[in-house]
Amino acid sequence: MSFSYSLSLLGNGKSISDGGCQKTRSLDLVGGSLDLQIGSLLPSGMDSGEMSLGLGRHLGLGFFYGNPDLWGYQSGGIVFHFGLGLGLPINFTHTNGETSKCCQ
Repeated sequence: MSFSYSLSLLGNGKSISDGGCQKTRSLDLVGGSLDLQIGSLLPSGMDSGEMSLGLGRHLGLGFFYGNPDLWGYQSGGIVFHFGLGLGLPINFTHTNGETSKCCQ
């Protein structure tokens, strides 16, 4: 289980957790949320994807996945987004695995 918070503006965003920051790309226009991830979390430095349903990316339920191998994905789980935003009811997000202290 892990907590993070996410911000997005015109498809570009960031996810901040434990003092680290990762850049994200999504279909969301604008928003912010507190996120709760439950499942097999990704190793540090791995890119990940997420499919979510709700009122934009920042209020809804999603499935995250990453670290692919020959047999499928080694990591994955569900994520709850609690926040406000403007976007489509179905959303796809890509998170860059590189972590920095503060996204520029």
